[in-house]
Amino acid sequence: FARLCGWYALLNLLLGGAVLLPGAQSANLCLYLPLSPGRLLAACAAVYALLRGVVYCFGRAQGRSFAAVLVCGSARVPVQAFCDTGFAVQDPLSGRAVALAYYPAVRGALPGALQTFLDAHFAGRSPLPPPGLGVRLVPCTTLAGPCLLPAVPGLRLQAGQRQAQGFLTAFYCPAAPPDHWTLLLGPELTERVHPL
Repeated sequence: FARLCGWYALLNLLLGGAVLLPGAQSANLCLYLPLSPGRLLAACAAVYALLRGVVYCFGRAQGRSFAAVLVCGSARVPVQAFCDTGFAVQDPLSGRAVALAYYPAVRGALPGALQTFLDAHFAGRSPLPPPGLGVRLVPCTTLAGPCLLPAVPGLRLQAGQRQAQGFLTAFYCPAAPPDHWTLLLGPELTERVHPL
């Protein structure tokens, strides 16, 4: 918070100093600078070069994806987990965190009864969930609109020596596969299994 306040104060001071530049005019809370098109392009190029220099010196931000293993009984499925800070789906009944798994990537490790149920669910039929697996429908809002995703408890996630359990794993099967991940996690679940 203090860093953001410092940047805010610095940028306001710079803007206040720009109002005092020779040839600058201000009206209607706007600052007008007499810049020719050539100077404007040169200023844009200078800002671009400055930003490229900062990225070159300090490096890019680290990715938020990591290799993990999703454990279902005795089956182990390697997944590429991705931490999305905007992903905050929880089970409305228990309040537990939900991880979102790309169904075709993890299908082979799931029990046969669950595979049959999920295949029928994603084919558009409305099957009854198999007893004993604890399947529940979790509400989720996506770009396509609100939907109910089938979720199961009891799966475990491992990344190195750390592991997380006690969460629900929801499955989805979009038309196009995700680019760089097969398991989507919120920040709460990511902190338990992999410090970023």
